Amino acid sequence: NKSNRLLISVTVVGSAGPLRFLVNADELVMAVIEQTLKSYAHEGRLPVLGSDFNKFLLYCAHGGSD
Repeated sequence: NKSNRLLISVTVVGSAGPLRFLVNADELVMAVIEQTLKSYAHEGRLPVLGSDFNKFLLYCAHGGSD
């Protein structure tokens, strides 16, 4: 159901800007991190992060939109 999707923005410290994509509202954080790492690598962004999603955390930035 498309009404249960969220647009998220993930900023990687030291990278050129946020990654934005849609996720299901019930998606696990682990899956969001994995999708972020795949998108990041596919775009050839720097710094190189690797692909082990168990070594990363997501947190909500409270200071602004990006």
